[in-house]
Parts: sequence; C-alpha cells; structure tokens
Amino acid sequence: MNWDLYALIIIISFFMLYKFCEKFSETMIVNIIFSVSVFLLLANVLSTSNFFHKSAVKTYVETVKNMIQIIIIFAVVILIIYAVVGFWGKRYSLRVDNFNIGGINVFFDKSSEIFVKAVGGFIASKRTLFKFNKERDNISEVLDSYYATYKFIMENLELLDSEKDEELYTTAVSILQKLNNFLTKHQNDYRRWYVKIMREDIIKVSEHEEDIIVHQTTIEVVQECYYRYEELQEDFKALNKFFIESDIRKILKINSYEWRID
Repeated sequence: MNWDLYALIIIISFFMLYKFCEKFSETMIVNIIFSVSVFLLLANVLSTSNFFHKSAVKTYVETVKNMIQIIIIFAVVILIIYAVVGFWGKRYSLRVDNFNIGGINVFFDKSSEIFVKAVGGFIASKRTLFKFNKERDNISEVLDSYYATYKFIMENLELLDSEKDEELYTTAVSILQKLNNFLTKHQNDYRRWYVKIMREDIIKVSEHEEDIIVHQTTIEVVQECYYRYEELQEDFKALNKFFIESDIRKILKINSYEWRID
C-alpha cells in the first residue's frame, strides 16, 4: 500500500466524520470531494488487478487519477482560502474550550453566535442592570460592574459586522451608549465622594445632627447622604427600564436568570 492510498483513506475517513457528525451540515463541495476521494481509492485498489496491467487501460486510468488528484488539491486549497476569508471577514471565529492534558476541543462558530453567547451570558449575570436594590446594593460596586459590562461589550464588538449583523450590532451600540452616558454622568462624582467618606469614616450631616460613623452604618443610610442621591436613583430606574423593556433579552437570548425581577 503506497502513501497515496494512505492519504485517500485519511481524507475519506475525515469527510465521513464530517458528513455524519450532527454538528455539521452537508454541503455540495463536501459531497463532491467525498465522492472523488472514494473514486480514487477504488482506482488505487483496482489498479492492482490483472485487468489494469494492460498498458492502454492503465495509462488511461493513471491519467484520470492524476487529473482528479489535481482537482482535489485545488478544491482543498479553495476550502482553506474560503475558511481564511471567513475568519478574516468575521463570518466565523475559532474558540478553544476545555484545554487539558488530553487535548483541545475546537469549535467553529459564527462570530455573531459567539458574541450572543458571551455577551448575553455576561449581561444575564449582572442583576443590577435589570434591578438596582437601594437597600442592599453598594453603588460603588454597581458602577464597577457597569464599567466591566461596558468594557466587555467593547472588547467583543469586533466580532460583529455592522452590516451583516445589523440588529445585533445596533443593540450592542445602544447598550454601550446607555452605559457610557450613565457612567460619564455619575461615576467620577460618586467615586470621589465615596472614597473621601470611606477614608475619613465619617459623614458630617449638619450642625444640628449627629455625624454618621460610616463603618457603623448600613450602606443604604450612607448612600442616602450623597449629594446627588435622588438624581442617581432616577437614572438607575431609567437604566433598569431600558434593559427590561427593550429587546435586549430576546436578541441576546437571555432566557434564564439566577435572580428574580419583582
């Protein structure tokens, strides 16, 4: 058995796996390459028989076989180029999961699908995007969470094509705009105030009221002393309303929660 035969067996085995694996759908080019590979394998096997020892027949078969081998090489090159163009054009992305000593699991998914899974899962884990609880939530930590969400979406936005993934891209940009406006308006002012009162551990309310000792006071009472507290609360409600009432959950396929919106 020569190396050509080994190569054909490997190619046929690969395409049989490709055709019958549920994760992949059949395409015309896959069927063509598979059929031609089977033909070449058959030609290699039959060429060992006495019938093919006749020079005319043997020459003809060898010529056909060589031509088909060239066609297969050409088709494989086209497939590789198509795959590279797909990755380069953001149609597909390569994701490596579960790296372990035994090996690497590699999945080929559309970039838009990866974006939905990654960003949708990330947003679903951020309860305060949908419901801010003024009695329990630390505003400083919430602002950090909002910034992390903004940064995560920005980092993954390059997976999308603004034309091919128009709805998804528009949704992502609208989320970024909302978070950016909120953070620009509140993050710096609140952070400066919060750092100061935490460092001093005291809030001077007024001359007629007793000072508040921060570490002895609930987070709700401490935060109510912020000089733009009411305005901040209204903006929390507006942002929560945006995430709840828009199509974000539908578009990003956020179907389940680890928390409840009352």
